[in-house]
Amino acid sequence: MTVASAYRWMFVRLEPLPLRFWRLALGTVSLLWLLSNLTNWSRDYTPDGMMKLYVSQNPIPAWGILALIPGGSWTLLAAGILVHLFFLAGLYPRVMSLLIWCVHGFLISLNPFSMNSEQYMFLWMFLYGAFIPWAAEKTGQPAHSMAARLFQIHVCLIYLISTFWKIKLDPAWFNGQSVYYVLMHPLWSRVAGQEWVAWAGVAQLFTYSSLVLEGSFAFLVWWRQARPLLVFGLMVFHLSLSMVMQHIGFFSLAMIASLFAWTRTEDFETLVAKIRPRPKSRPKKRRGKKP
Repeated sequence: MTVASAYRWMFVRLEPLPLRFWRLALGTVSLLWLLSNLTNWSRDYTPDGMMKLYVSQNPIPAWGILALIPGGSWTLLAAGILVHLFFLAGLYPRVMSLLIWCVHGFLISLNPFSMNSEQYMFLWMFLYGAFIPWAAEKTGQPAHSMAARLFQIHVCLIYLISTFWKIKLDPAWFNGQSVYYVLMHPLWSRVAGQEWVAWAGVAQLFTYSSLVLEGSFAFLVWWRQARPLLVFGLMVFHLSLSMVMQHIGFFSLAMIASLFAWTRTEDFETLVAKIRPRPKSRPKKRRGKKP
């Protein structure tokens, strides 16, 4: 590969339809996460919440900034919802993406103890989003973006590094029992104690399949024939994880949203063609001779 071809490869071609689905997926997951925190908002992000004692002993600049905002964290919540709606509507999506990044960053500064894996995902996704040409979907013409390619590389590194550390640190991935332990633990599993989890071969199948699927993604996703199978296969994989496991729902949804970065118009056309019922062919009338 020459320097010129490598430079061209860094600018991924973005088609209008997949770009719209990608934007809607990212915005929807982040907005749902924000709304899901309504029940614990007073506990996590108000001056009288869980951070009161800690901030009195360890001042955090973000709380000083929050004190200057009329309405405090509730104004921040309303502003966060508003910029998400603007992003979903396609109004100044780059600016809104940067503002969403600011909202998540400020929330983490207010309460670093409540930060979780999906918030880390939102931070880097919307930072890249501030440089992705979302407006190309309105022109109807494909666009090229280095930020989108860097986004894809970031996702590949997540799968590659997580697979490496699974194999390095946990022997249960070698003997195929890792999924068994997770599914049988009531803290993580929604199906803990169910008999089918202990069936012979079930744990090994799920354990090794997840390793192969995640570990091969960073290499095979660039192969055109394997790309749609890997992308939609991982979407189903993360969706199934969120159904059988607790505490990782929004992380799984964030990973699904990130996988839309690889979708193409032809993928959606093929999917619609397979789902859409085929019209029944009418039987041809036989022409017979009149007696």
